[in-house]
Amino acid sequence: MKKIITFLALAAAMGLVFASCDSGNSGGGGNTVVFDREITISDVIHLSSDVVTVKVAADYSLQENEVLVSADIVDGSATIELPATIEAENLELLLYGIPADARLSDRNTKAVFIDFGGYDSSDEHIAIFTLQNATAEADLIYADRPCTITRNAVYENDGEEYTTTINLNLVAGYNWIKHTYMDNTDIWVNGAPDGAEWVCHDIVY
Repeated sequence: MKKIITFLALAAAMGLVFASCDSGNSGGGGNTVVFDREITISDVIHLSSDVVTVKVAADYSLQENEVLVSADIVDGSATIELPATIEAENLELLLYGIPADARLSDRNTKAVFIDFGGYDSSDEHIAIFTLQNATAEADLIYADRPCTITRNAVYENDGEEYTTTINLNLVAGYNWIKHTYMDNTDIWVNGAPDGAEWVCHDIVY
């Protein structure tokens, strides 16, 4: 699950096949969103009784993921407080994780995506949690400094026209990123989708 190296395909680049097992918290908008490090995962759609712990991990491209914090699921809910900072040596250059034609305001920016994993009583990683609505999904990224990422591209594939727009204003620390894909159009902006729900997906290896 190496999202940092596949920025334009975060939802599909997990390296895993998801079996639907879908609930949540929301945000929204294209501007910088104030981040609350305390996150509650609750009312999760299709949450299996086998999933008893949530582990939040930094998702690396070249090494094993590092668990940042974990919490037991009690009555279908888990509350997690993320660490205030992630050490620089545990981050990767964002430059190598974005399209070559994207504009990055600070080429020295280091970042890492954050995963929400579900574990069973044997501490086996059996599920992941996503925050989404019917048309968009939110991803969480930690950056070591403020930066902007922009891209506007139109291209053709098999006779169809596709459009990609990236308009991100990252702050130092955690940032929600909303990815919307509709009618051959990819849009990446700050925030989480309106009315988003936490969704659980079983992992099929």
